[in-house]
Amino acid sequence: MKTEENRQGQEKSQKKAQKKTFKQRLISAKESFKNLGFLLSLYRKYALAYLIITVSLWAFWGMANSLISVYISRVVVGKIEAKSPYLAIIAAAGLLYGLSALLSIMTNALSYLYQYPRNGLILRKVNREIFVKAMNTDYKYYDSPEFYNDFTWVSSNLGNQMEQSRNILENLVQSFTTFVAMTAYLSVVGPWVLAVTAAGVLVRGVLQYKSISLDYSLSDKLNPHQRTMTYINRMFYTKEPAADIKTTRVRDYLLRTYDKASDTMYKTHLSANVKMFLLDAMSSLANQIVTVCVIALIVKSVIAGETADIALYTSLLIASQQMNSAMWSVSYQLTQLGRVSKYTNRIRKFFETESVIEITDGVGADIPDCPLSVDFTDVTFAYGEVDAEVERLNEKFGKSEASPWEKTRSEDDPKEHKPVIERFDMHVKAGEKIAIVGENGAGKTTLTKLLLRLYDVSGGELMLGGRDIKEYDARKLRDAVGIAFQQGQTFALPLSENLRIYRDADDEELRDILRKVGLSKLLENKKGLDAQVTREFDDGGIMLSGGEMQKFALARLLTGRFGLLILDEPTASLDPLAEYELNKMILDRSRPETTIVIAHRLSTIRDADRIYLVDGGRVAECGSHDELIALGGKYAEMFTKQAEKYVE
Repeated sequence: MKTEENRQGQEKSQKKAQKKTFKQRLISAKESFKNLGFLLSLYRKYALAYLIITVSLWAFWGMANSLISVYISRVVVGKIEAKSPYLAIIAAAGLLYGLSALLSIMTNALSYLYQYPRNGLILRKVNREIFVKAMNTDYKYYDSPEFYNDFTWVSSNLGNQMEQSRNILENLVQSFTTFVAMTAYLSVVGPWVLAVTAAGVLVRGVLQYKSISLDYSLSDKLNPHQRTMTYINRMFYTKEPAADIKTTRVRDYLLRTYDKASDTMYKTHLSANVKMFLLDAMSSLANQIVTVCVIALIVKSVIAGETADIALYTSLLIASQQMNSAMWSVSYQLTQLGRVSKYTNRIRKFFETESVIEITDGVGADIPDCPLSVDFTDVTFAYGEVDAEVERLNEKFGKSEASPWEKTRSEDDPKEHKPVIERFDMHVKAGEKIAIVGENGAGKTTLTKLLLRLYDVSGGELMLGGRDIKEYDARKLRDAVGIAFQQGQTFALPLSENLRIYRDADDEELRDILRKVGLSKLLENKKGLDAQVTREFDDGGIMLSGGEMQKFALARLLTGRFGLLILDEPTASLDPLAEYELNKMILDRSRPETTIVIAHRLSTIRDADRIYLVDGGRVAECGSHDELIALGGKYAEMFTKQAEKYVE
């Protein structure tokens, strides 16, 4: 009795699971069409007419080509049956095939002369949209490896996904119009052939549905191993890890992991392919059975003398085959749609990321055209505030795929992130030259990011020029702040354009600036200011050393005047003499800008109006160099140790 009850319970559980799975698949199908609509909306934004023309073209082509094929067979066989002259048969066939060829030539001409070039232009416009979206996305998102993975993936794959979505729509419409045309033809001329063909289509549709489900399941099983292999592939072809791979045993670990993932993928593939082979064989068998049944009905009708119109029945056979083929094509395109949809969520997630700072462009107040005061009052800041938004997007679109070797911040760190800056107070008068020092990790560079409003403070108040920094338009604010980052960046652009990234300056002024910072040798290049920086596009391009890069960063700042200058370790890679000369230039009292220098070498900032020692996210000591030395605190200890090392 218990055994029977258990069996019935298991059957109920299985039925419930099947119902749940069916419901999930319906939801998945709905989501797939929603994602298709999202991708096509990008075409609507940039080329609605293009989308309508191409889809209409393939819809017409599918219907016309199928009807012409059916009609050709009926005309040719009919003329043979009527014993028409040979030339008349050839002429009729030639006329119809010529019409088909003309239609094909017109379609190809439209594809090559309009569709392909236009599609390339549209994809380039969409890529530009990605750049603009990235520029208008808050900097905090770059702290999330998951967002960054989505960003890099979208920038590389959006064009391909859009093109696939358009191809799917075109093929769906083409196959559907063919199916409708053949169904209409069969319903009028041979309804009994339509019934047999429809039964075969239904059977093949069920088998195709099972095959699609199996394919989705296979993809889910393979994804973790594919991500692992992709990661290892990247490790072996990128430059950064090459030295470790060549000189340590990590290569053996990576290869062993790769082999294991490859072996698992092979076994998983083989197991699924056996089932997919059986489904495909059954589908092919069903197709052949339908064909044989249709032929048998035609032969029986002719033998019974019900009609002598063999041409009609030949066309019925071809129409049946085209109807069956069109339905199979629809099923295949739906499979492709499911695959595209799996990745479209990443695209939607990227485009629906909400920003707070960067959306203020053109909205906030203008910044004063004068030296700016800086006031940090009880400021607190912690990284990781992006986690809540990432979680919201994950809940809506699902978590992005990431390599198991790459853990995201939210997986590694607790939700409550420790403040980098805590109850921080610093007040700089307009025009002052101050320095910030401290050990690594003390929060010095974070202060510069807050002043550029790459982040907003978590607590307290940050004032610039006497106003809350949030009141300014973010872009105008950054135009008023000149910064030389510790790790400078050059771009594959002419030397002159690399120097003008902050302000315009004429060529003679640029040459004078290069001489001032000790980079006059860059002008020895035969192309002068037109010479390319980096060798990305020019083998003779200018390559800068670490010290030259720091001089170059300062040269950029000398092209104009700012309300605030921020220099993050501006001379760390220079020799002592060059460092001394450039620091004199930076702290020159004749320059009106408020200047903040973040320094590691304490000897370089002795002439600053005031020095702030930051420790544990707070100001631990403040004063002139002489005052801090007399205080005998941590600054004095750090300065003494550095001086001893320098003497040694």
